[in-house]
Amino acid sequence: MANMLPGGQTAIQRLPPKPKPIETLRQHKLLFGSILCAGLLLTAAYVGLSHKKYESDMSLMVQNSRKNMVISSDPTAASQPIPTQVAEEDVNSAVEVLGSSDVLDDVVDPGWTQSNTHSKQAEMDHEGKVSTFRKRLVVSPVRKSHVIDVSYVTTDPHQATLQLNRLLDVFMTKQKALSQPTGVAKFFEDEAERYKSQWSEAQQKLADFQEKHKFVTVTDKETDISKALADAMTLQRSADAEISEVQHRLGVVNAQLRSVPQRQNTTERIVPASGSLDQVNILLAQLNLRRAQLLTQYQPTDRMVQQVDTQIAEAQAELTRLQTNTTTEHTSSVNPTWQVVDQNYASETAHLRAVTGRRDALVAQINDLQNQLNSLVQDELEFKTLQQNASTLNTNYQLYIQKRDSARMSAAMDNSGLLNFGVVQYPTFSLSPVRPRPLIDSLLGIMTSLFLASMAVYFVSSRKHEAALEAAAASEPDFPYLEAVAKMGALDTEFQRYRAY
Repeated sequence: MANMLPGGQTAIQRLPPKPKPIETLRQHKLLFGSILCAGLLLTAAYVGLSHKKYESDMSLMVQNSRKNMVISSDPTAASQPIPTQVAEEDVNSAVEVLGSSDVLDDVVDPGWTQSNTHSKQAEMDHEGKVSTFRKRLVVSPVRKSHVIDVSYVTTDPHQATLQLNRLLDVFMTKQKALSQPTGVAKFFEDEAERYKSQWSEAQQKLADFQEKHKFVTVTDKETDISKALADAMTLQRSADAEISEVQHRLGVVNAQLRSVPQRQNTTERIVPASGSLDQVNILLAQLNLRRAQLLTQYQPTDRMVQQVDTQIAEAQAELTRLQTNTTTEHTSSVNPTWQVVDQNYASETAHLRAVTGRRDALVAQINDLQNQLNSLVQDELEFKTLQQNASTLNTNYQLYIQKRDSARMSAAMDNSGLLNFGVVQYPTFSLSPVRPRPLIDSLLGIMTSLFLASMAVYFVSSRKHEAALEAAAASEPDFPYLEAVAKMGALDTEFQRYRAY
């Protein structure tokens, strides 16, 4: 075959074989022993010379037995259902709070966060303490549970327990502050007092408005005015009907009054005119006497005598007339029928004036009530505004009172330690160190030393074997592939494949 060399051997078979492990260990026993001894010395130094570390453990359980107070303007926030399941976010949040700087600041230096001024050296020392504490603190949630394990390792078992107790106290205080921010109860109390004052002012304005307009509610006032208006209009219609009836009766009485005489004759007496007759007789005697005197001086045909004769004739004619004319005397009295009718007329007239006056008063009252009803529309808007303002302020006042009481109860529960965290295990105290552990650490050190020594021998022998393969492949120029195989590490699998030829 082409790959055969003189003597019947192949080129692969002429390569140096891989040494066995025992032979390799024997060849490098010095290296193996040195590394093994160094590892054992380091293990012994760690076990014997390192400081003993003591660990304190505690366990916290995240619960949802109590709902944190929700600071909201929603009045139904307090009635929201409490979640019964603890979310993973709750557990992770508690873990972050346990490892937060605010908590650790107060643990390593109590009261550190209460002061705002610190010297530069104090801040550097504080940062070193926090860094050291953080390295020694281990906070880890337990899988598939609501429990958080907290451990702290230090060289003093008493100090480990003390630091965890301090961490627990600071953590609980922080949780109280997170569950209810500081000053919530006072905030709600101040707001309640402010709304109470505003509500009192609004109530006073509403009362003054009601007193000014003489009503309690607009609806009652409107009902009263409407009822009074309806009654007044009913009385007006009744007055109109009564006026019409009285006017009709007055017309009848007036007709009767015109038809009935006011007076009636009671006696009648005929009396002659005796006084006139006496005067005429006296005048006639005087005229006759004068005529007789004139006849003594004048003729009967004289003008003056003729005038006296004429007067005598007239006096005699008048005397004759008076003797035939008589005077009738009538005596009368008030007609009783007319008097009754007149009284009825006066009564009906007075009744008409009274009814007319009442109707005029009713008309004025109706106009006033209608004006009040019209102005009540504007008063209603102002009244409703005042009433709504007072109702809103009262609602806000009651809401803040409720939230103030809720905040006080929440603060009381916080002060009593009723939080959503339960201490499953308080910080433990143990005098058994967790590091170093002589037996386990010694076994681990021995096994690690053996492993490192073996790996060192393996790598050295592998390197020597690779160098031998490269040298053997270089001595066979006709088989350049062997050199490539040797450079790839002289893998046994490759040699076995070439042996198949």
